[in-house]
Amino acid sequence: MAKRIKSNSPQVLKALSNAVKNLSAEAGSIKTGFKISSAAKLDEFKKVAKKFPEQVQKAHEQTLLALADELYIALGEAMESKVWNWDYGDGDIVDTGQLRDSLTVTVEDNEIKFSYGAEYAAVVYYGGYIHPYGNRNVKIYMPARPWVKAVLVGGGPVPKFPFLTKYREIFVEKLNTELP
Repeated sequence: MAKRIKSNSPQVLKALSNAVKNLSAEAGSIKTGFKISSAAKLDEFKKVAKKFPEQVQKAHEQTLLALADELYIALGEAMESKVWNWDYGDGDIVDTGQLRDSLTVTVEDNEIKFSYGAEYAAVVYYGGYIHPYGNRNVKIYMPARPWVKAVLVGGGPVPKFPFLTKYREIFVEKLNTELP
């Protein structure tokens, strides 16, 4: 009669998952340790560990998709914040909503990419002179309102998007759903 050996693979994977939770911000390294006490447990672990890189990649891809959604929301909220310099009005960037609604955020080649389709996006972002309603007799200056830089880099009148914190939070959640 064969002796039944209980596998501790779920605990090992949990230890790996916990290690991912504790990624070092500086080095991006994973530190963990575990003991495998028998050949049967080693074989079980090898089977599970072989799938681990695929599970990590899938969790990463799902994390980027979730981050893209959150970034879309953050950029819209930044435009709608009443903190931007105007000589008149309430201080948000949204007038008709066309610029805000022209935002597309996609994930391609493991990168989050976004763009604004409104042709006047650059003058709103960088500032400049315009002729309102095409009237060449009137020229007004629109101040720069760099909402994208404020969201991505910080230092602006709206909060910086917490990429690292959000990534870690979502990644760990997604990885835990991928692990057995």
